Amino acid sequence: MGLNVRFYCRTSKVGKDNTAPVEVSIIVNGSRVILPLPRRENPTVFKKETECRKNTDIKDYISSMRVNINKAVTDITEAGKPLDIRTLKEYIKYGGVKKYSIAEVFDEYMGLIKTKVGISMGEQQYRKFEIMRDKLYECIDKDSCITELTAGVCEEFILYIGKNYKSASVASMCTKLKAVTTYAIGKGYLKTNPWTMIKVSKAKPREEWLSDMELETIRNLKIKSDDVETARQLFLFQCASGISYADLMKLEDTDIQQIDGVWYVAKSRTKTGVKYTSVILPEGVEILKLWGYKVPRKSNQKYNLSLLKIETMAGLKKHLHSHLGRKVYGTTLLRNGVAMKTVSKSLGHSTTQVTESTYAFLQSEDVVKEISKKMCV
Repeated sequence: MGLNVRFYCRTSKVGKDNTAPVEVSIIVNGSRVILPLPRRENPTVFKKETECRKNTDIKDYISSMRVNINKAVTDITEAGKPLDIRTLKEYIKYGGVKKYSIAEVFDEYMGLIKTKVGISMGEQQYRKFEIMRDKLYECIDKDSCITELTAGVCEEFILYIGKNYKSASVASMCTKLKAVTTYAIGKGYLKTNPWTMIKVSKAKPREEWLSDMELETIRNLKIKSDDVETARQLFLFQCASGISYADLMKLEDTDIQQIDGVWYVAKSRTKTGVKYTSVILPEGVEILKLWGYKVPRKSNQKYNLSLLKIETMAGLKKHLHSHLGRKVYGTTLLRNGVAMKTVSKSLGHSTTQVTESTYAFLQSEDVVKEISKKMCV
């Protein structure tokens, strides 16, 4: 460890009373900081007394400050915090190693990720961090020290949110809390990782998709209710475009573009901010024409209620929901030989791994069909 400490009283900072602040220059591992101390002296007197062989008041003061700085180094090291200029400044400012509260750590971390909203993070994704934080505050006093965020508190948090949220949402909240604790450890606010011995299992969602026959049944339904018919058209449009409900409800007619007779939408997803380019398949174009190229607005609650009615009318054994339309679109593209990377881009997935994990069943099914058709007949 490289530590160099020197004291100054510069004539360039002399005030009307002919005194200047006594300053200490601290160099730690190549980084330097100059801090003013709570004492003023005449620079000439300061130089004379520090160079004097006898003990003087100023020399005693400097000696006591050296002891304090050495104590700071020892305390910081024993606290498991990184020894750098920032921690030394905090030690001198607070009179010891600063204890960060849970709220302070969250405020610091949330402030950092807030800058990513609209760039690499969607507003809804940021909102999920806020929900997780608020739920944690219901389990522990936010003003308590961050070191109070122990494994026991994390386990209590899992049990608490598990009463009202599904396993996938619980796992998602825990992932976000882990991100905050990892940040705290990296900054030296936490010495140990509370998640080391905790495992959160995320139940694998049941793969659902619509067969061609099921989709055709929905197409052929004769519906008298205007609300339900609008929901049917919205769902079929999703099947032909892959656009999510949130993005669909924000879609303007100016967002729908055309090149050489091919209609498409190029925007950023509301949920994640990831850019997507969705080519609208012929069935979707026909629906757009019915709408006059203006997407009808429908609340999420009413849309889901109408989809439930369509599910019943079609005699489906699968739960009909808007996200299923995206799966139908992705499935259609892959079955027609569109590359996985292109499908990922059209759906607005952050990586192709997300697409591959969602459509792995389709790949396996098609491999069996293709080989059996050519080799097993």
